[in-house]
Amino acid sequence: MFKTVTGWDCPGCGSQRALHALLTGHPAEAWHFNPYLFIAVPVALFFGFVEASQTRFPALHRALIRPATFYILILLTVLWTIARNLL
Repeated sequence: MFKTVTGWDCPGCGSQRALHALLTGHPAEAWHFNPYLFIAVPVALFFGFVEASQTRFPALHRALIRPATFYILILLTVLWTIARNLL
């Protein structure tokens, strides 16, 4: 829908093809489809771990789960969207 409205690829465009290529042992092909997947998935898993272990590591949870972190991640995603469409 994003591409239909704007004509640009969204940050996730190609992620399904990239994930399939990665799971079938073709990392270079996966990188070609969407390199952001190689950053977004580990970051999402890390934040999932931080959220799940907030009672075990409360200082880590307090340091990372805050509005500033959320805004930085959104900014990086927007910058990635602009960069992938202009380059």
